[in-house]
Amino acid sequence: MVFAAGCAQPQELGYSKRFASLPSSCADVSAAVEDSLRGYAGDIYAPRDLHTLDYSVGDSWQRLACTITYDDDPIPDGDGMPAAGPMSRTVTVDLRLTGFGSLPGSTTTALATEWRRPSDAGPPTPLPGVGEDAITWTSEPGDRVRAHVLARIGNLRIEVVTDGRDWTGDERFPLADTHRLRTALRSGGEAITAALAHYLPDQLPQVSTPQTRPSPTTYSSPPPQLTHFDPCAIPDTALAPVGLTPHPSRNCVWNGGARYDVEVELSDQAFADVIYRSERYAHPVPVTVNGRRALQVYWASDSRWFCDLAFDTPRGDDQGRIVGTTVLEAVANATRNPISRDTLCDELIRVAAAFEPHLPPGRSMR
Repeated sequence: MVFAAGCAQPQELGYSKRFASLPSSCADVSAAVEDSLRGYAGDIYAPRDLHTLDYSVGDSWQRLACTITYDDDPIPDGDGMPAAGPMSRTVTVDLRLTGFGSLPGSTTTALATEWRRPSDAGPPTPLPGVGEDAITWTSEPGDRVRAHVLARIGNLRIEVVTDGRDWTGDERFPLADTHRLRTALRSGGEAITAALAHYLPDQLPQVSTPQTRPSPTTYSSPPPQLTHFDPCAIPDTALAPVGLTPHPSRNCVWNGGARYDVEVELSDQAFADVIYRSERYAHPVPVTVNGRRALQVYWASDSRWFCDLAFDTPRGDDQGRIVGTTVLEAVANATRNPISRDTLCDELIRVAAAFEPHLPPGRSMR
């Protein structure tokens, strides 16, 4: 959130409330937004607390930042892509107190006056009936859209940011910017903000006289602790029965005779970020390997010589979001014994049966 300084003729508003402190954990506000989160996430909702990203106390401010992501199993179950509907929904809540030593009656400017438009944002729209003052807008970072709501009650500011991704109902990747998704993100963010604006004023202690400032402190979400998995440690004896031999000079690469090579790529990112947000891949086709779901994709830039199988392999969570992806890639030898893309993909599915027992389990298997 960005605010302008030196605006001409700012509108002054009298604070009706002054709050002394915020909760120290996002779990303390989860119950307040449970119903609005359920409505926002729809069929992919799962009951759990918001994840605490940051809790900080400075000389004259406090901040509590929270997030939660709801996501469907990212690999379709069946022969085709799912019907149109939510694939993922994320909410980030940022609560801030400023000047908690001041008394009610202090003045400030209207949010629409303070707000400075970022380069990727649309114009702000007033949101009446939420707190004492509220505005909403959308931003377009990269290939996705986000909905923002900013509300104020006294010295409390509430900012809610929503984003997500929707199945399209056809053979395309899930999309992160459609008219339907924009509507869902905006209405969800407004409902969550309204719930917080209704709940927090009755729960937070108020300042009636100047008080001693809280002691400065900081808590940040720790880095993700991921289960170790080394795809290079898959024994050669497990791959020999399907005709794979270790590449003579490249690690984690195996020869499939003279026609193609197979390599393993491991990512600590969520499946949707690796596969659906990447411009590298195209033409998703759900397949099964030993009864386990995978997604076959081609390279968007040159699909003749590459075929990939992507597996959802959760190894932990990052800020409350499941992360871990493994991709098997077959690369055809274009100069010796070239084969068709369809044959290459059929071969990859065949040899993937030897890799699959050694991969971390998918979320539907956990």
